Amino acid sequence: MSSCVPRLLLCWACAWGLMACAQTVYLPPPGDALPPPNLLADNTPAGKSAPLRIVLHFNRPVSGTDAAWLKALQTQAQVPVQYISAVAPDTHVYALLWPADQDTVSLLKRLAELPGVAQAELDTRNTRH
Repeated sequence: MSSCVPRLLLCWACAWGLMACAQTVYLPPPGDALPPPNLLADNTPAGKSAPLRIVLHFNRPVSGTDAAWLKALQTQAQVPVQYISAVAPDTHVYALLWPADQDTVSLLKRLAELPGVAQAELDTRNTRH
């Protein structure tokens, strides 16, 4: 009987710990957060703007979804930006709502000037990441 008590206490402590870890905490977005545009929807008028997929290679592994980074990227690009996926810890894919009549060379140069960005290029593979 006495050997069951420590086991019961251990099971109870483990279950209690798991319940405490399983609780989720809701954190509201910051007041100055930009709403994420749905750039992959086909609701843009033809000839105006279309999603342009770009790949950003960073100097080191980064979080491609960091709110401050996305805001800086959107400011530098001067168009709405949406995170698509990570290709590697230091490589991420983004969609930009880019005017169809504008050249992308100047955009890629501007994005490559961002701190921590090693290279910016078009997503020529055109595959889902």
